[in-house]
Amino acid sequence: MNKHKNYFSDFHPVTLLLYFLLLMIIIFLCDYGAVLVYAFISFSICVIYSEGIKAYIKALIYYIILTVVMGCFNCIFNHSGENVFLYVNDTPLTLESLFYGIYTGIMISCLLMWFRLFNRSVDNGKINYVIGRRFPVIGLIISMCFSFTKRFKRKLDNMQQSLYTFGFKKLSIKNASVTLNALMNVMLKDSVLTADSMTARGYGSKHRRLYDRYSFSIRDIIFIFISALLFICAVFFSQIIIPLILAPLFYNLYEEILWKYYQSKI
Repeated sequence: MNKHKNYFSDFHPVTLLLYFLLLMIIIFLCDYGAVLVYAFISFSICVIYSEGIKAYIKALIYYIILTVVMGCFNCIFNHSGENVFLYVNDTPLTLESLFYGIYTGIMISCLLMWFRLFNRSVDNGKINYVIGRRFPVIGLIISMCFSFTKRFKRKLDNMQQSLYTFGFKKLSIKNASVTLNALMNVMLKDSVLTADSMTARGYGSKHRRLYDRYSFSIRDIIFIFISALLFICAVFFSQIIIPLILAPLFYNLYEEILWKYYQSKI
């Protein structure tokens, strides 16, 4: 499955941030049961639609490893529960602690997919638009943190290709240390240049006027109302978490069908 255009990112930044905030709250409110499974499946469908099946399978491997490690870790160090399935040196391993660790791994996996969807819909400009007006320094720091992963990975790939051309073809601790040292120097230098550049442009100054290219429309009000209604229903009825998470997917499908319809009329 190929990537699709993300029409959902065209919403107002306030609408997007409110929606993703509701999603994060509902993830933490999930009890350790079928609700987390519903959330994981729903997030998986959204990631597959937005990034493709290959990218999701690659990420799913890490999610499975994370869930297994969390389950084993919690089972070894937490011995609460009544159903003992194994004794290791007179230490009981219970099913309750195992399942609790697995559900914790699923919740963390949902949060990781939440960040993937968030980064795809909300860019640095939208974060600065919402937070940068009142808290310019905090807004800049948050936007830089969200973009750090992409920049880090891109620069790491470029450095690995450069080192490969210079003869560093074997994986070793020495090559990894050289790459890490160069990468840290470049990232620190970029951070200093970014700070100096924003200061020179008057970022955070009281007399600086901000460019506003976003407009709040009736569709934003409708989507906020629907999201809030689904959120309230999801608190009492766990199955409602599925349409709440899939709301951007439904909107993207609606816009895509509408676009195909208009194309057919040409």
